[in-house]
Amino acid sequence: MDQSQRFVLVKAILPQKDMHYVSLINEQLKLQKKYPQYILAINGYDFFEDKTLLQITYNCSKYAKSLTEVQFKTQEEKFRIFDQLIEIAEFLEKNKILHNNIKKNNLIIDHNKLYLTDFGYIAGQPDLNIFRNKLNFINLNLNQKKQIYPYLTKGLMEAIITYNERQLKQKLEKREPIEIMQYDQHVLTSLMVEIFSPLEWNNCDLSYLKDFSFSQKIGYIKINNLDLQDYAIVIIEQILNFRFQKENQLTLEFPRRLEPMLKKIDKQRVLNNKNLELVEDYFKNKDFEFDLGLLYCFTTCKLLELETQVEQSGKEFDCKLRKEISRILAILNMIDNQIFQKKDFEKLESLDDKLFCLAYLDEQFETFEISKNRDQTQKIEKLLYNYSLKYQLIEFYDQINRESKDQFMVNQAFQKQYRNQLYIHPETFEQNEILKEYINIHIKIEIQFDINQDETIKKDTIIIKQRNKGDQTILHIKKNNEDEKIIHEVCVDHINYIKHLKVVKLNRHFQPTPTVVFKLIKKFKYYTPLVLLKKQKQLAELIDYNKKIKYKGECDFDEDNRDIIFQGKGIREILESDQTTLKIGDVYKVSGTFKNNILEGDQIKTFYYHFIENKRTFSIGKYKNEQLSGRHEHYLINQPNEYVKTIHHCSCCFCSPLQSCYYWRAWCAWCPCLFRYYWQII
Repeated sequence: MDQSQRFVLVKAILPQKDMHYVSLINEQLKLQKKYPQYILAINGYDFFEDKTLLQITYNCSKYAKSLTEVQFKTQEEKFRIFDQLIEIAEFLEKNKILHNNIKKNNLIIDHNKLYLTDFGYIAGQPDLNIFRNKLNFINLNLNQKKQIYPYLTKGLMEAIITYNERQLKQKLEKREPIEIMQYDQHVLTSLMVEIFSPLEWNNCDLSYLKDFSFSQKIGYIKINNLDLQDYAIVIIEQILNFRFQKENQLTLEFPRRLEPMLKKIDKQRVLNNKNLELVEDYFKNKDFEFDLGLLYCFTTCKLLELETQVEQSGKEFDCKLRKEISRILAILNMIDNQIFQKKDFEKLESLDDKLFCLAYLDEQFETFEISKNRDQTQKIEKLLYNYSLKYQLIEFYDQINRESKDQFMVNQAFQKQYRNQLYIHPETFEQNEILKEYINIHIKIEIQFDINQDETIKKDTIIIKQRNKGDQTILHIKKNNEDEKIIHEVCVDHINYIKHLKVVKLNRHFQPTPTVVFKLIKKFKYYTPLVLLKKQKQLAELIDYNKKIKYKGECDFDEDNRDIIFQGKGIREILESDQTTLKIGDVYKVSGTFKNNILEGDQIKTFYYHFIENKRTFSIGKYKNEQLSGRHEHYLINQPNEYVKTIHHCSCCFCSPLQSCYYWRAWCAWCPCLFRYYWQII
């Protein structure tokens, strides 16, 4: 490594103590050869200024930092350093290595890897160890106190507070190796806590710190990490309590790592988004069949919900669905009963089963919540089992996430066909033959329907749900033998299409039962207020085959009779097919205001028929209770600004009958109001 890339540390040392430093450096050089993955490698060292300065060059990058200089920005950074602190603690304990100088400045991070440096203990050299103890615990400046005092064990803290310098020195000389090891472990565990509960050490007074406990600080992890999920907090607390030898539920085999929290099935990469959308679509509408591979996209809750829905169904698709759901849930039940192991996972033949199993474990963690004022023992026990299982299967997370989408059966699943839903009251289904006949004729019963009996549906009513055709409601209304009809409503995008059909029963001598015919007597569509601007009235378009009229304009809706009422501005006109029978002068269209289906108001236009279109006229005037009232001025339709006389009515009062005048060979009208003749157009 180039010299410019090496980390250089300069220490001020005590005169005549250079040999102690050299011994400690040589001890680290020995250890780094044996354990290079844990101990920061020393490249070389040298003395300056009469051996009062010691320069140590480490074999690391120029970006290396001590733990003091690091600020954790993400959960991932916290988890990785936490794991490495545990790894170092277990390494020291397993190899019975004593450090005796662990602090933030002596933990170096290089390329996201944590290393130990600056060891302070050599077995069999009491003078050197006394020298290191004095540096660590006696006559410290403020910065040194901030590095040491908060992490002291209770025993050391009491000794520093109670004893004078000579007594403290004697106390430290008598420390057994096991005490030093316990101190090293305590410091490392305290640093683990501090990752999630950072502290501001402005006050290094021992009388203040003696009442402080890092083990108590564990309870503040939730407050200081609002972005941490509940399951992560519980596991971190359990691991730290285990290290502080406080009450916990961990077994000796439990993985004391946070690495499993960083592993998760990447559904966005592994699964097709279209299939995820298809699942949402199914639970929203439940009107289509699908390939069974799609079940792997379902959450456990959705699977259980679906299993309940098809439990009593005898349909072929639902039976297959029920069988496959039971098979998948059997795997999940093994996990829930805490009997599922790595060997069981490896026996799963389907890649999709493995995917679903790992995704289920992720789901268990994501849905875990801490309940206040309740016994959490069993809940935590299950969580810890799931976490141990996830640690056993951790290698498979990377394997599954690396697979391409086309390797999974779930991504080859597809929607088969839409299923039409028909909802009806049980009594209606059994008794109403008219509705059955109507459905057979007009809804085309050859389309496969799922018939759902629902007591909440009104009697003599059918509700149909068909994809892309809107919801339909069919009512059978019978007031008497003469007045029996079907009302068929379809709602599409807040536009209601309604048909009224008269039920006609034809008796034929060669048939034992009457033939039922449905005669269309009226149809209309009206727009609900949801699709209209604010304060705008409902609009409708109607064709009434009984009255031979059509209407377009404002209206109210009569909920009881499922019909519209002309209300407001509108146009009423005779059907074009019936205009051929009109005579000259007959009214064929009116445009104006209506009140409860009746023409009422001023400035209403009345259009008069003539078989020659350019001789058709209209008048403008007042209507009262559907009758013309007062003076109406007449105009030609193709010349609306020119006033004309008409053969149809008196321009003043509409009181005269039509008469023929052979002398003038023209139509004329006698008006008794004015006692005069008017020349009329012909």
